Amino acid sequence: MQRLQHKWRIRMVMTMMMIIAITLTSVTFTTVNWFEAKTLLLDAATSKAEMTSQITEQKVQQIIDPAEALLRVLAFDPVVEASTLPQRLRRLEAFTTNLYANPLLTSVYIGYDNGDYFLVSPLTKATLRQSYRAPEQAKYVVRALLGQAGEKRTHQLLFYDQHLNLIEQRTDPDYVYDPRQRPWYNNALATTDVAISKPYIYADTPLMGVTLSMRSSNSHAIVAMDLPLNGIKDALQQLSITPHSQIALVDSQGEVIGVNTGSAIDQVTSTTPAPALQHLENTALLQLWQLPSQTQVMTYQADDQQWLGRKIELAQYRELGLQLLVAIPSQELLKDLPVYRRQMIGIAIVLGMLLLALGAWLGHRIGQIIEQHIRRVRQMSHFDFSRPSPEFSLLYEAYQLTDVTDDVSRTMEALLKISQVLQAEPQIDTMLNKVLRLFVEAARCDSGAVYLFQSKDNSWQKNAAYGRQDQVDTVAAQLGNIENQQPNRHALCQAFAIRGRDGHILGYVILEHKGDHEHTSQNFLIFSERLTGMLAIPIETRQFIESQKALLEAFILVLADAIDTKSAHTGGHCRRVPKLAMMIVDHLSAETQGQYADFHCNADDREAFRLAAWLHDCGKITTPEHIIDKATKLETLYNRIHEIRTRFEVLYRDAEIACLKAQLTGTEQACAEAQRDAQYAQLQADFAFIAKCNIGGEFLSDETILRLEQIAQRTWLRHFDNRLGLSLLEQSLYHHPAPPLPVQERLLADKPEHIVAWDENYKPHVERDDPLNMHGFDMQLPHYQRNTGEIYNLSIRRGTLTSEDRFAINNHIVQTLIMLTKLPWPKHLQRIPDLATNHHERMDGQGYPRRLQAAQMSVEERVLALADVFEALTAADRPYKSAKTISESLMIMAKMCQENHLDRTLFIYFVQSRLWLDYAQQFIPPHQVDEVDIDAVVRTAKANHA
Repeated sequence: MQRLQHKWRIRMVMTMMMIIAITLTSVTFTTVNWFEAKTLLLDAATSKAEMTSQITEQKVQQIIDPAEALLRVLAFDPVVEASTLPQRLRRLEAFTTNLYANPLLTSVYIGYDNGDYFLVSPLTKATLRQSYRAPEQAKYVVRALLGQAGEKRTHQLLFYDQHLNLIEQRTDPDYVYDPRQRPWYNNALATTDVAISKPYIYADTPLMGVTLSMRSSNSHAIVAMDLPLNGIKDALQQLSITPHSQIALVDSQGEVIGVNTGSAIDQVTSTTPAPALQHLENTALLQLWQLPSQTQVMTYQADDQQWLGRKIELAQYRELGLQLLVAIPSQELLKDLPVYRRQMIGIAIVLGMLLLALGAWLGHRIGQIIEQHIRRVRQMSHFDFSRPSPEFSLLYEAYQLTDVTDDVSRTMEALLKISQVLQAEPQIDTMLNKVLRLFVEAARCDSGAVYLFQSKDNSWQKNAAYGRQDQVDTVAAQLGNIENQQPNRHALCQAFAIRGRDGHILGYVILEHKGDHEHTSQNFLIFSERLTGMLAIPIETRQFIESQKALLEAFILVLADAIDTKSAHTGGHCRRVPKLAMMIVDHLSAETQGQYADFHCNADDREAFRLAAWLHDCGKITTPEHIIDKATKLETLYNRIHEIRTRFEVLYRDAEIACLKAQLTGTEQACAEAQRDAQYAQLQADFAFIAKCNIGGEFLSDETILRLEQIAQRTWLRHFDNRLGLSLLEQSLYHHPAPPLPVQERLLADKPEHIVAWDENYKPHVERDDPLNMHGFDMQLPHYQRNTGEIYNLSIRRGTLTSEDRFAINNHIVQTLIMLTKLPWPKHLQRIPDLATNHHERMDGQGYPRRLQAAQMSVEERVLALADVFEALTAADRPYKSAKTISESLMIMAKMCQENHLDRTLFIYFVQSRLWLDYAQQFIPPHQVDEVDIDAVVRTAKANHA
C-alpha cells in the first residue's frame, strides 16, 4: 500500500474541485458569453457536426463490421470446398445462422471459379417474395447455378421454411448468370482482404447498399453478402441541429446515401439509379458539397439566405469515401444570441452560488459511500461473496476499490474457467492440470498439486502439479496419516480432501501460499474446501467412463476369445483382421496428399472402427462349428465317409460269403473266386471314387455326378433298427413308419430324415420382401435349414458346402448386425454395427447381407472388407484349404477387383504402400512370404477398368 500515500482524500478533492470548477466556470462562462457568444455558437455547431459525423461513422461500422466478421468466418466454411448441390445444402444452416445473426443482410452467396453460384436469402421483404413467387410458408430461398464447363448451367430455386424443410424446388432454364463476370467477384480477386463495393441500388429490392466479398480459404470461390445502408438513412432522419438544418451523407461521387429530411431519395426504386445531389431540390447542400473542405464552419449564400456549413470527410472505410454535409441557417443559430447572453449570465451567478454549497456536501457524501463500498468489497476479497460490487471513479478510495475488485475478478474468472474445463475436458490428467492452475490462481496461492488414490497398489499418485513442489511433496508424504484430519489454518502448505458421493476420499488438492492474513482465515479454508469439492463428481464420472471403456474392451476380447475357443480356425482370424485393418486406416489418416489426403479418422472414429474390426465376426459364435470347419462334403459333427466305408465293408464281406455259398452249391472255385475278385475291384474303385468326391478339391462334372448316382443304386441289407438309441431331436426327423426288417438300403441315399425344415419361430428374416426384415437384408434364404443327404452333399460341384451350409456361414453376418444393433452404443460408437457388418458387401452390389453399392460404403468399411479377404487367403490355420503365398493372395485379390468385388483404388494403394509386408512380418509364416511383382498385380487390378 506504499503507493497510496500520495493519493488525495476524495472528500477534500471533491469539495475543492467543485468550488474551483464552479467559480472558474462561472467567470469564464460569463466572460466568454459576453465577448465571444457567436464564436461559441459556431463552435457548438462544429461540435454537433463532428458528433453527427461520429454517430454516422459508428452507424456505418455497426452495419459493416459484424457483416465483415461473418464473411471472414464463411470464407473458411466447408461449403467453399463443396462441389455438388447436396454438399452445399448441408451447410444451409450455417448461411441461415449468419442471416439470423445479422438481420440487416439481404443475401449471402458464393461464386465458384467454375461458374457455379449458390445464394441464400431470407424472404423478409414483400418485394423479394413477389420477385421469387415464393410459397406462403417459405422463409428462405436458395438460388443455385450448377453445370459442367462448356454446358448450359441449370438454375434452381429451392424454398425452405423456418425449420429448413424443403417446401418447393423449381428450375429456371432462361436464367443466365455468371458470377465471375460480376463486380463483386472481381473486386474480391483484386485483394486478399474483404472487398466492399460502391453503394448502389439492389436489383431485387429498392434499397441502397453495398456488397462485401472475399476470397475463400482455398481461393476457388468468392463469398459475398449484400448489406443495405438504409439504417444510415434512418439514423440521419433522427438527427437535427436546428429545425431547418440540412444533413446528408454522400459518397465521393456526390450520390446521396441518406438525408435527415424527406426527399427524392425516398422514391428510389430498383429501376432508378441512386440520386445525386444535383437531383435533390436542396441548393444549400449542393453548394456546400461543391465548396472545398475546411476544419471550421463555413459561411455561404444559398436560397437568398445565409447558411453555416460544415463538410466533414469521414474516416475512409475501405473504398467507400463517405462525406457528411451539415448546413444550418444562420438566422436560426444566432437569432436568440442577445437574450441567451443575458440569461446565461444570470443563471451562472445563481447556479454558481447553489453549486458551491452542493459541491461541499456532495464531496463529503460521495466519500462516505465509497468508504462503505470498500468495506463491502474487502469482505469479498476475504472469500465472502454475499454482497455485490459498486463501481466508482478512480480516486483514493476508488483506487483501493479497484485493487480489491481485481482480486475478486480474477477469482471469479478462474472459477468460470474451472467450470468450463470440468465440463469439456474428457481426460482426467489433462483436466486436473488445467484445473489446478486455475485453482492456484483463484485462491491466489503460489503452487499446488493433485494426488489421487490408486487402489491397485494402495498408493497416492501425483496426477497434476503447478509451481514449486518442495513443500507440496513434504505434505504429500504424509497423506496416509491425514485422511481424517482438518487442514491446519496456520500452515503454509495445506491439503484439502476430494471426497466422493459416498464420503470416501478420492484424493487431495495441496495448495502452498505465503501464509498472510487472507490465507490463514477461516473463510479461506471454507472457500478452498468448496473449491476442491467441485472436483469430486468430474473425477468419479471420468473414472466411471474409463472403467466402462475398459469393461467394453474386455467384453469384446472375451467374445473374441470365445470364438477362438469355439473354433481355433476362426479365432486367429478375429484377432488378425483388426490388426491389419488398423494398420491400413492409420496409414490412410497420415496421408497429406493423393486420393486419400482428405481422409481423416479422428480419435472417436478410430475407436469405433477398431471395436468394429474386433466385432466383425462376432456372429460366428452362433454358427455351428462343424459347418465352419467342414473340410469334406460328408462332414457334419464327424466325417460320414466312415459310415459309407462300413457299408462297402459289408458288401465286401457279402461278396466273400456269396463266393463261399456258390462253391457249396457246386460252382467251380476258380469261377466263384473270379466273380468275387471282380466285385472286390469294383468296390475298391467305387469307394475310392466316392472318397475323392468327398474331398471337394476339384470341380465335379455332369459325368462324375452321374457315376455317383449309379453307385448309389447299389443296395445292402440292413438287419438292425436304425431308430434305436436316438435322441428326441433325431427321432423327430423320422415322419414315416419304420419298414419291417431286414430292409434293403441303398449304398448312398438322400432320405427324408436328412432334411431339417425351418422352424418358423427362428427362421431368419433376410429376404428383401419379408415384412419382418427390419434391417434391410437382401439374401436368398434356402428352402431348408439343413440337408445332410449323402448324394446331395457328394454332388456339390465345387468346395464342400451346400447352399444350406453356405447360408449358415453367411448368416453369421446377419447375426452380427442383429446382435450389435441391440446394444445401446454411445453416440460416437453408433457406426459400429454398420462398420462391422458391411465387410462382406461388394463394390458391384452383389455382396451380402444387404447388397450395398460402392457409393453406400465408407472408406473404413472398404478397408475392413479388404483386410478380411487378405487375412482369409493368407491364413494357414484353415482345415478346408491350404494357405496362399503373398503373391498368390494379392493376385487373387487383383482379380477380385476386376470383378468389382473389392475397392480397386484402395487395393492398389494397399499394394503400392507395401502394408502387406508389414503385416506379413508379424503374422504370416516365412515360407508364405515370397517376392511380389507389384506392377503386375496393379496391372491385373486395373484390367477391364474403363
